[in-house]
Amino acid sequence: MKEIPGHWILNASFSPALLEQGLAATKSVIEEWYEKGVSEDEVQRAIQTLCGSYLVGLSTTGNVANQLLSFIQRGFEPEYIDEYPDQLRSVTSEQVNQAIRNYFDPKLNTLVVAGSLAETQTTEAAQQLQNMETIAVSLDAPDAG
Repeated sequence: MKEIPGHWILNASFSPALLEQGLAATKSVIEEWYEKGVSEDEVQRAIQTLCGSYLVGLSTTGNVANQLLSFIQRGFEPEYIDEYPDQLRSVTSEQVNQAIRNYFDPKLNTLVVAGSLAETQTTEAAQQLQNMETIAVSLDAPDAG
């Protein structure tokens, strides 16, 4: 696969009452990836999701044109629009874990928090919700564009 410069973004939304718990869960997953890597099953599920999203995203001529432009701007030939899913399917967990070790040091991440943080709930119901709520974190790579 061709290596190109880029960036990685994780977006997550939490209610103000669950912000700290959500950030802690997210940090935990990121650190686990860095320390232990990801499994082949996780990689294959991510590939299926990415390929499916990519193909659905090509459902209009405007989206096809935008995707072609994105690839061409990054130095790919127009034919890459058809090759991209096959390239994704060829990625292994070993390659993903090597990329994580090479480029994904959690100590170098920047955390940005925005929203209605001053409006944290202090009611008894909000406290009960916070104590009962299970936080699940799902991370996904950015789209091909």
